This record gives sequence, C-alpha cells and structure tokens, in this order.
Amino acid sequence: MTKLNRLEIYNDWKLRYKSIDQIAFELNLNASTLRYMIKLIDRYGTEIYDKPNASFTREFKEGAIIQALTGTKTIEELSLDLGLKSNGILCNWIREYKKNGYNVVIKKKGQRSAHEPKEKQQSVTQGFREANPAARRRKLEIAYRQCLRKKQNVLGQKHQKK
Repeated sequence: MTKLNRLEIYNDWKLRYKSIDQIAFELNLNASTLRYMIKLIDRYGTEIYDKPNASFTREFKEGAIIQALTGTKTIEELSLDLGLKSNGILCNWIREYKKNGYNVVIKKKGQRSAHEPKEKQQSVTQGFREANPAARRRKLEIAYRQCLRKKQNVLGQKHQKK
C-alpha cells in the first residue's frame, strides 16, 4: 500500500466521514489494520510513512517486549507509543522472543550467501532451563506478573459483585 493510498483512506475517514468498517469492506482490507493505521496517522501525521523501514536494536526490542508482557498497556497502545508502522511488528517480536527461550533475536537482513552454511534450527522445549540466567529471570518475572494480573482480575470481579 502506497502513501497515497493511506492518505486517501485517511481522508475518506476524516473528511468524508466514512466508517472504518465501510472503508475496509470497500477495499477488502482488515478493519483492525485500518484502525491502527488511522490512529498512527492521527498521532504522527503521514510523514511516518516517509521514513524507510527501520532496523531496531536488541535493547529497543527487549524493552518493548518487556513493556508489552509486564505493563498495563495493550500491544496496540504500546505499538502506537513506539511509532511502529504496524502493530503486528510487536506481536512478531513477542512470538519470536517466546519461541527462542526468552531471548531477543536480531535477524540478518538480506539473503544468505551461497558459501555460508545453513543455520541449524533449534527447538526450545517448555521445561528446558535456559543457559542465560538473565533470560531465566525475565521469564520468571513475566510469569509472576501474569499471575498477579489474573489474581487482580479475579479479586476485582468478586469486589464488583458485592
């Protein structure tokens, strides 16, 4: 989708008062993706799409993932705060983070040369103890915060029923 397409969609919504669902139906696009795009343009302007695709550092990714897993903001809100062009980016980072034993993975861009050996795929099992103690601490902290969140929700529901 080009910047002009995005601008046209935004103008349909903002100036022509079309609903997001109506625009999504007309263009055969996902409504939640359009909602995110409109919020992003509302916050940062169309200039956000002028920037080339960014490469993010390991520290930036790790900070974003930890905020998403332990914070109170939704993934969409956090993606908007970070200025990511899609909320799917953060979801992909979280999925890869969990899949790789709670370690941030920085993928090399571009194609691998013909002379480079293929990397072996490592499977990470649930009960596997990480060699990296920092990763283990992060994993335990995330699990602990998830338990706390569940308890707070249950207690809040009991309190509201009284």
